[in-house]
Amino acid sequence: MAKPEYITIIDAGSSSIKTIITQIIPEEKPRIIGVGTASSSGIRRGVVADLEEVSVSVQKSLEQAERIA
Repeated sequence: MAKPEYITIIDAGSSSIKTIITQIIPEEKPRIIGVGTASSSGIRRGVVADLEEVSVSVQKSLEQAERIA
């Protein structure tokens, strides 16, 4: 059996940061194994205004998705 691969998708919007962790196994459909959401800080009108704040928001969303996965 082939070793599974993982893909992480991050959507950084003006109101929230969303993270999805997907497991890819050859010959099978992809499976969503973790989902995380955090309120967005540092993004204004779709533009990064404060990189440090965005980084903290992404980290919170990623940690939540990892806990579920």
